[in-house]
Parts: sequence; structure tokens; C-alpha cells
Amino acid sequence: MKCVNHTEADAVTKCVSCGSSICEECRVTSKGEDYCKNCLSKKVEETSKGERSPVLAAILSFIIGGAGQIYNGQIGKGLLILFTSWLVLPWIYGIFDAYATAKKINAGKITAKARPGCVIALVVGIVILFFSVAVLGLLAAIAIPNFVRARDTAMARLCISNLNQSAKAKRMWFIETGGKSTNPTWQDLVPQYLSAMPVCPSGGTYSLGDIDASPACSIGYNDTEWFEDDHVISISAPSSTAPAAGGEPRVRFSGSVTKRPESIKNLDEPEPAQERSDYVKVYLKNGRYFEAMIARETEEVVVFEISGGTFLIEKGDIERIER
Repeated sequence: MKCVNHTEADAVTKCVSCGSSICEECRVTSKGEDYCKNCLSKKVEETSKGERSPVLAAILSFIIGGAGQIYNGQIGKGLLILFTSWLVLPWIYGIFDAYATAKKINAGKITAKARPGCVIALVVGIVILFFSVAVLGLLAAIAIPNFVRARDTAMARLCISNLNQSAKAKRMWFIETGGKSTNPTWQDLVPQYLSAMPVCPSGGTYSLGDIDASPACSIGYNDTEWFEDDHVISISAPSSTAPAAGGEPRVRFSGSVTKRPESIKNLDEPEPAQERSDYVKVYLKNGRYFEAMIARETEEVVVFEISGGTFLIEKGDIERIER
């Protein structure tokens, strides 16, 4: 039997791949098997195409569980590890398994089919994942501070509204009791002047103080307090946050405390008042009235003056004024 490549030479064996008779010159032995040169070169080329990097396989599995198995061509195993990697142990197993499998592929112990589409899809998926995480992080960095500021502003406004209502209730209590006491308690105001004791949205504690003091709320930051003057209808430029340390430990608002009328008359028990041409009769919606001079007037309030000082009444609380 002659060699397929050298017809003058006798064949000594057959190629295990193509079965051709080959002489000693054409025979190449690889791992105990005889090949012709053409078949062996094809096998080497196929082997080089199927090689995997153990380090790259391990890194991919470390970043995303199962990614190393998909890189090695083990799609099913990779997906199984991917969906169970949150258990940690499958994720750790996947790292070492991807490394060991890649080495076996390179050693020829495992045949891996080339799956370039899967590798490309994996790379694209990783890029999309990191891009999504970056976008979510950016959106969170923008949204969270705005949410916190909006929440703090809403809480401050609600707290100030509570103080405003408490101030009005305290003022009405003082007027209707004829100024007999200057230290009201919450029991004096609830439920006749307030439906319930106010609750601070920040967990602070409200205090009324005496009749010449402003209601306040301690919000617990170095004894910082929200102050609302009981004669202030609107607050000019309130601070949006309370200082946590240093400086004056108070948030201040514009306004001033003025004296209240010394007495108030009940319509059921009218008493003659001293007749003066510059005095007016003011009838309130709650059935009370008093006499005083008008010091000044705005769109929202009327400031009255008597011998004991000045005070203001909101126009919404006034029934009519007889001049």
C-alpha cells in the first residue's frame, strides 16, 4: 500500500481523521494518534478557535453570575447560575467553575462550540447594565435632594400654620376673657378656640408662653425654635432650614407684639362707653363688640388703638364697623 502523497513510498499507517494512507514522512503523531499533515493543521486551527481565557471567564462570572459559563459556551449552566447568583454560593461557584472549564477547553478535555453571538450579546448586556445603573444614580442624585427640600418646606409651612392658629386662638381667648389672665394653657384653648392640640410634623413640642410671648415650637436642633408672632398675618422670608450648630439658635420672623385691649364687652350685657367722636364700634362675628380708634388699615387687618395700647383684628373676624 502506497502513501497518498508519495506514490513511490510505502504507507506505514492511516490518518485517524481522514483515513488516508500515509508514509513515515507524512505521519504526524499527536496525543498518541497518527494524523496526516493536512488534518493535523485543521485540528490545530479549530482548537485555537475554540480556546477560552480562564482569567476572562472568571472575571465575567465575578461581574455577573453565569457570564463566564456563557462565555465558555455553556448557555444553560450560565443562565441557571445567573438566576440563582443572588444566593451568593452559586455566584462563587460560578467564578471557579468558569475558570476551570476554560482550562479544560484549552486542554482539549471539553469541546466548546463557538458562539460569537452569545459573547456579543453578553458584552452588550453588560454595557447596558452599567449604563442603566449610571443613569439611575444620576436621577437619584437629582431627585432625592429636591424631594428632601420639598418635604422640609412643606413641614415648615405646616408647623408655621399650627403656630399661626395657636396665636389666633390665644388672642381670642385673651379678648373674650377680658384680660383676666395672661398665661393661657392648652386646656384653655381646646376645644373652644382650637379643635385639637397641634402636632408638629417634625416631632417638635409646642409651647404657648404668656400673652406677650410668641407661640414657639422646639424642633430639637440645638434648641432651635420656629417662632410665629401672634400679630403677624404673613411671614417675610422664613428660613427654609434650621441651623444645627453655631450662631443664634433661633429662626426669626418679622413682626412685633403689641398690647391687647384692656376689656371687651358682651352684646348680652352692654355697658355704656365713653362717647368720643373719634371712636368706632366694632362688631365681631362671634357676637362681641368693642370701641376703639382706627390707627391704620390694610387689605387684611385693621389696627385699633385705645388708651391701653394697640391691637389688630383680621377683617375676616369683623362683622361691621359703625363710625
